[in-house]
Amino acid sequence: MRDCSKNLYRLLGRAVLTGADGTKTPCRGAVVRRKAQAGDYASGLPHETGELCRPLYVFTGGLDSAQPGDVLEQDGVEYTVLGAEPLALGPMRLGLRLVMERRPEHEGE
Repeated sequence: MRDCSKNLYRLLGRAVLTGADGTKTPCRGAVVRRKAQAGDYASGLPHETGELCRPLYVFTGGLDSAQPGDVLEQDGVEYTVLGAEPLALGPMRLGLRLVMERRPEHEGE
């Protein structure tokens, strides 16, 4: 599979993913707050990772892999990874999509 992710996100913000073992992986991408939609998870509803009490955020960028529990930091704000899925278009790898929640110490920023 051809990897196009480095070129796609080269102009977006810098971020660092810290794995459970402390390994830091620099990357580029964008973090956006996920808007609630009809039938979507909302505050106080059960989720496979526990009860959601904060809004979710999505990072789309040039990462090879991430695991639930990893921490992504961008612009001084830290997010806990809840899930990750690869992005592809046919035979082209476009990057990774992370669903995250903002770490409690960064709420309100």
